Amino acid sequence: MKKRYALLTVTDKTGIVEFAKGLKKFGFELVGSLKTSWLLRKNGISIKEVSEITGYPPIMGKQGIKLIHPIIFGGILADRSNLDHLKDCKRYKIKPFELVVCNLYAFEKTVAKKKFEHEEAIFNLDIGGPAMIRCAAKNYKNVTIVTDIKDYDMVLHKLAQNREIDLATNEKLALKAFEYVGAYDRAIIKYLKNKFKVK
Repeated sequence: MKKRYALLTVTDKTGIVEFAKGLKKFGFELVGSLKTSWLLRKNGISIKEVSEITGYPPIMGKQGIKLIHPIIFGGILADRSNLDHLKDCKRYKIKPFELVVCNLYAFEKTVAKKKFEHEEAIFNLDIGGPAMIRCAAKNYKNVTIVTDIKDYDMVLHKLAQNREIDLATNEKLALKAFEYVGAYDRAIIKYLKNKFKVK
């Protein structure tokens, strides 16, 4: 049986434990960001933290740069029908991700508060997450991208039906992912225009 890999990195952790357990039932090996991995391990779910895959610990202090790495992005962008991609995966020990689960830092919730510091808003401005989501959505023929916790049950249902996610579902989820990142970017632009007093 081929190995199946899923990458999980979520700010909103609602339902992620149950979803991860479901993925395990379908043979997925899980890779996760630091806090997501900690939560899943706490609940008895086996998962490798990103630094175990890349060989690099989080850097830049609390910003915690860890996911922006060729091993991770190569795994998301890998086309399993492309022999050159598969050769690179073998050569550099890249795990091709079949599924990516990601939701972003709570920027919109932060700037919606009555009182907050500008530094807090900038801290909650996600960089790696949107790039990862775009990468997965771009590779929709090979990767299922899940950005909405409401889609967890649907994805597990699809896997239960055929152990695979059909292309039509991947297309819908990819479009939803681009819309999600687009709305996130618009919220950032709106906030910064007001903050920098740019018309």
